[in-house]
Amino acid sequence: MIILSLVSKEIMFYGSKSALIGKSEIERALEITLSMFPFLCDEKHSSVAITILDPIKVRDGVCLSDAIMCECLVNAPIKKYIEIAENKANVCLKNGGHCNHYIQQFQPYLLESGDTKYSGGMNYDGWIVTASGLKWNRDELLSWVMVGVLISIAKEKMEEVMNDGERINL
Repeated sequence: MIILSLVSKEIMFYGSKSALIGKSEIERALEITLSMFPFLCDEKHSSVAITILDPIKVRDGVCLSDAIMCECLVNAPIKKYIEIAENKANVCLKNGGHCNHYIQQFQPYLLESGDTKYSGGMNYDGWIVTASGLKWNRDELLSWVMVGVLISIAKEKMEEVMNDGERINL
């Protein structure tokens, strides 16, 4: 494996309904998650697009374009990878509770015309995070890690809330 570096990172934050996860928490989660990025690259796969959906908007059943909380482009991925990451998120969103790999392997009859055939996203505990640009299993790993980090950060923030006052007022 060739270890490549994280050369550039562009974050587009579109807003969050969560009282505990905002722009700074997303940036922190990306910093932690992307620390492993160089180990996931190879000669053909050295850039990635990441799409993160707002878990409250997912719960509320909004469409994909309204649910996107953040997109992150690492090492300037080609436009195709951005579109695939969004499409992976849409497959997860439409099929509540399952990642797109699960749908592909166990419920392929749920795929619609225009859905991506690629795996590499995670739908867990209200969070939908997808990645595209690496090998599918590494896209999926990056998505899993990002979800875990976001949940951990939210729990840390909740501990702060529990120690201060009666309501969530951040």
